[in-house]
Amino acid sequence: MKEIGIDVDNQLSKKLTKNMSESVDKIIVIGEKNLPDYLLDNNKIEYWDIEYHTGTNLNFHRKTRDHIINKVKN
Repeated sequence: MKEIGIDVDNQLSKKLTKNMSESVDKIIVIGEKNLPDYLLDNNKIEYWDIEYHTGTNLNFHRKTRDHIINKVKN
């Protein structure tokens, strides 16, 4: 991400809570589709079919990053 000017060093993952899900317009799900019950029938969910794996090479992560950037722009 630093390659494109975004510093994520101090960012932490947060678990999406029911309260959080009620206060957003859209929920993007990448990867695992094992969702909590309160999200199963949520019409705000959009599944993005993007391969996501840890431990792969840098080029894989660059392609994944760029794929996400393009989807966000569209």
